[in-house]
Amino acid sequence: MKVAQIGVAHPYRGGIAHYTTSLHQTLLQQGHICFVISFSRLYPSLLFPGESQFDHSDKHFPIENQRLLDSLNPLSWRAAARYILQQGPDVAVFQYWHPYFSLVYRAIVTRLNARNIPVVLVCHNVVPHERHPVATLLRNRMFATVERFLVHSDQDRQVLEQLQPRAKIFRAHHPVYQLFEEPTVTRESARRSLGLSQDENIILFFGHVRPYKGLETLLRSLPRILKRQTVRLLIAGEFYGSRRTYDRLMRNLGLQSYVIVHDHYIANEMVAQYFKAANLLVLPYHDATQSGIIPTAYFFDLPVVTTSVGGLPEAVLDGKTGFLVPPKNPAALAETIMDYFQAGRETAFRNEILGFKKQFSWCKIVEGIQALAGETEGKREARSA
Repeated sequence: MKVAQIGVAHPYRGGIAHYTTSLHQTLLQQGHICFVISFSRLYPSLLFPGESQFDHSDKHFPIENQRLLDSLNPLSWRAAARYILQQGPDVAVFQYWHPYFSLVYRAIVTRLNARNIPVVLVCHNVVPHERHPVATLLRNRMFATVERFLVHSDQDRQVLEQLQPRAKIFRAHHPVYQLFEEPTVTRESARRSLGLSQDENIILFFGHVRPYKGLETLLRSLPRILKRQTVRLLIAGEFYGSRRTYDRLMRNLGLQSYVIVHDHYIANEMVAQYFKAANLLVLPYHDATQSGIIPTAYFFDLPVVTTSVGGLPEAVLDGKTGFLVPPKNPAALAETIMDYFQAGRETAFRNEILGFKKQFSWCKIVEGIQALAGETEGKREARSA
């Protein structure tokens, strides 16, 4: 199978670039031919909330890719479509995560449809986190040009079935990111590297800090926890927006001695340090479709506490690989975290993750692409995952 993958890759940073890279590597390992079309310009600088769109890590994840797409230049969209058609792929796989790219993708998909090249849209977020009528319109118009979708949660599948009743949909867990493997890193070495005590209970909050991710809920739960259990919270990720609200809340709650903030994008070579150092990952999202951070935690056998929103419950065996709590509920979150530590659940949960994470496989994604690309009997077969 010859696969054109359209998305974002090195030198850009972040989860979608990691996804593109991991999928590309798996396709090649299985003997497929694969080429990647990426962006010369992703977001305009004014629209990007972080410090940089580019990966300045010492440990790069480069793959060969053609940076043909300028998100603001329709001429580049046509040029990319021509290039893809010239290569003659059996299927084109688009990485979709934000309505901003709907116009770009729609222009290319329309040309591929005209040549009967199957298009698979990998939907990381069917519904955007920050909703806006214009964004919804752009998404709907683009989705109308696609028949085949790959999603990572049943919730996204259900939303798509309402938007596109005739769509062919394949659902598979978001795979684990093996890119971050660092075999020589241990809990002891990771804690030394991060300046953490060896005998502390470390709670990790990882990833870009945005309002919907619920860091405020976690901070408000800490005073309750600290009354009965000594813990330290490690916040690792760049703040997308002002950090002052969170700093003020920490001061008001008297948490300065119990919270460590690493306010920057975590370089690739450092990801293992954070997940190896932690006893527990906590993601108290207010809203979500799915999360690439949970599979990352599972790669390091790290248990998770998250909220019962969106597709997150599908990624956690409640009471076995982690816990699910209601969103925006500091009291419930505090009780759950205290139970985890006081009942000594870490070892049992880590053992459970060893088996459960086998479902989070890149081979399953390739299987989905193959099923969708060659699917002719309707959507029932594609839903077998």
